[in-house]
Amino acid sequence: MNSLECITPCILVFLFALIGCGGDAQPPLGYMENGTHGVEGKPVIELSGVLERTTLQSTNIYMLSGGAVTVPSGTVLTIEPGTLIKGSSAPRSRLEVEIGAKIIAIGTREAPIVFTSDKPEGNRSAGDWGGIVINGNGIGHYKQKGNASDSSGALRFVRIEYAGSAFGDGHLNGISLNHVGAGTVVEYLQVFEALDDAIELYGGNVNLKHIVVSGFRDDGIDWTQGYLGTIQYLICHKTDGPCDRGIEGDNNPDAPNQQPRSKPKIYNATIVGIDNEGILLRNGSAGTITNCITMNCGGAGLMVDSTSVMYPSAVDGMRFTHNIFSNNNPDLDDPAKRIAESETTLIAQPQLQDIPNWDWRPQPTSPALQPANANIPVAPFLGAIGTEDWTTGWVRRPD
Repeated sequence: MNSLECITPCILVFLFALIGCGGDAQPPLGYMENGTHGVEGKPVIELSGVLERTTLQSTNIYMLSGGAVTVPSGTVLTIEPGTLIKGSSAPRSRLEVEIGAKIIAIGTREAPIVFTSDKPEGNRSAGDWGGIVINGNGIGHYKQKGNASDSSGALRFVRIEYAGSAFGDGHLNGISLNHVGAGTVVEYLQVFEALDDAIELYGGNVNLKHIVVSGFRDDGIDWTQGYLGTIQYLICHKTDGPCDRGIEGDNNPDAPNQQPRSKPKIYNATIVGIDNEGILLRNGSAGTITNCITMNCGGAGLMVDSTSVMYPSAVDGMRFTHNIFSNNNPDLDDPAKRIAESETTLIAQPQLQDIPNWDWRPQPTSPALQPANANIPVAPFLGAIGTEDWTTGWVRRPD
């Protein structure tokens, strides 16, 4: 390399630091591509390696590249409402938040934060990029002495599109929450078209609320390794591609009786059109299923595998009550029938407004709106949505 070739990149980096960041005094990260990315004339900033920049601004578009893009311990990554972040597929990129780091991604209904593929609209598909991985300091089978109230930040009004990896790349999902504590906020989150699971939970006790998962190729929600959180107001819907289960719950495939036992609480879920089981508990997992609607599944609406039934303490940790099952095959398997509270478990058509057009509200005559059928302390209706549709304005529907 001659002296001119050596000096030129340095000059470019210096100029970018002076004019590319405007009033942003943070260290520069990556480079600005030539031209724009075709969205409102916004400049494109490439992010790779370990993040130095701590705020992503809605005036830019960001490109994750080069594999894992890491938020290091001690760093808080803040993402403004309306920010667009794209993940590259060659090599498959992902955003990874280390233990001790935080991500604050708080969008709004009018300006959600969107993580999506770098491919053009119309050419995107599940698995284009690797998704988001958040590593917390919560308690689970790999971290027996963690902090149950640990916080890894907050995600609110966030969409994650076309992510995941079924093979290699560390078994990536739309979003993986590894031993994430209850101090973390996850609300109004959609995972759209994920190649593996939409959301996977490894231990921890983070709570999820107002969640939409659709177009996943494996499971909508998958937990293991002692997960103990609460999931409320969940829509889990198959779209055009194949899928496995709506919810797959494990304790530990290698040690089903290991403590702490996976025993989450699922309230107000609507699970529709899954290829196999709507909900499956296995490998020692327990759980509460309350105020839920499960319908049109190719397998059982609710199935408890022998790998959970064989442990009395797992069965003692199961409660199935105030649920509607409709047109599943069968609605409940035999162990689930024995555990369910039959007087409040309805085999009935839930009468939702317009499932093909994503209107999940019950019709006025629906049994989902009858107070006698609902666990009133949790919510006065069954399923993810009552009379008010919280998905309006920020959720992406199938193309």
